[in-house]
Amino acid sequence: YQIEVEIDGNFYYTETVKAKAYKPGMDIKPTSENTIRLAPGIHFVTVREGKTLLYRQKVFLSSGEKKIIRL
Repeated sequence: YQIEVEIDGNFYYTETVKAKAYKPGMDIKPTSENTIRLAPGIHFVTVREGKTLLYRQKVFLSSGEKKIIRL
């Protein structure tokens, strides 16, 4: 499924893992299709699937930190 990710007013589009392909405990590897790289600092993140709001949060990233948003 395609989701829309808005970060600080910029829009990105990415694909989710299809439910039939996911198995509990499965390790999902970061790829260019499911990863957005951000500079350290505070970011306002909104995630939508169509008109459905999935996530809205202020996110703080320190230098070298990785953050995973589970939907």
